[in-house]
Amino acid sequence: MTAHTILMALVGFNQAMNERLWNIIIEHLTDEQFVQPNTYSRGSIRDQIIHMADAQHYWLRSVLDESSLPEIQPQDYPTRAAARTVCQQSDQTFLDKLQSLSEDDLEHIPDGWTQPVWVAFMQVSHHAVDHRAQILRMLSDFGAPTFDQTFAVYMENTTPMSIDELRERVKEKRVEWDNLLQKLSPEQMNQRLMDNWTVRDAVTIVMWKERRLMHYIRKRVVEGFSFSELPQAEQAQILDANRILPLETLLAEHKATNDELLHMIRGLHENDLKASQGITGWPPDEPFWKVIGGMTWWSYPTFSTALRQLLDKA
Repeated sequence: MTAHTILMALVGFNQAMNERLWNIIIEHLTDEQFVQPNTYSRGSIRDQIIHMADAQHYWLRSVLDESSLPEIQPQDYPTRAAARTVCQQSDQTFLDKLQSLSEDDLEHIPDGWTQPVWVAFMQVSHHAVDHRAQILRMLSDFGAPTFDQTFAVYMENTTPMSIDELRERVKEKRVEWDNLLQKLSPEQMNQRLMDNWTVRDAVTIVMWKERRLMHYIRKRVVEGFSFSELPQAEQAQILDANRILPLETLLAEHKATNDELLHMIRGLHENDLKASQGITGWPPDEPFWKVIGGMTWWSYPTFSTALRQLLDKA
């Protein structure tokens, strides 16, 4: 991992978060609210966001001698549309300039500075997060929606995922769970595993998640991940229905459900795993593969870990 790679990720994150911010500003604010004075920090939302764009020009002038880049003054942009244009241009200029630099360029210490160029790019990233947080609070005060600035989630959302890779991840974690189950005797299947659930109940819950996920894939709708979030009466009904099944029948259904899910995943198109536009109940800027991951390879280890601990005690 190089400094250039890390900085490209941070600057890309900054640009993406700014776009989310602008979408809210354009959709939910008026021009009057956009320039409404505020006594904290840089002032109005307009003044804050223009300051972010101007800071990018400042650092490019300071450490890369980009003297042609002008100062960006808030009063020159009285409307949301005008301010968005200049801010988007600043974001793209900053990203393009970073793209053109080598590792040696980033390690260079400019005249008049004690730190290398890469520090300036890191500073801009931290600076933007700070001011976006202030703007998000101001948006909330106006009754507009906000969002969470989590870099790890951004990186996860930009991670490409193929059908084959997704299936392998699901299969790998499911095999761990299945192998642990095979080590149990029929009597141990009724031992308490976690919360008030037995191992047998955990099998039911894993199967419920996989069936629920298949429903989401078919209907292009997401209505929740957690079995524990269901009403108590519904939880009890699902668990009781499987508690009366012969253990052999339950385990056969457990395997058949997973086989059906893997077959369904194999039948998806690569584009189905990307941004989830048109999927009810799921953020449009998050890829749909995270729904599948959340109910399979991120979920199985919770039960596998508890089952491994049960076996160790035995």
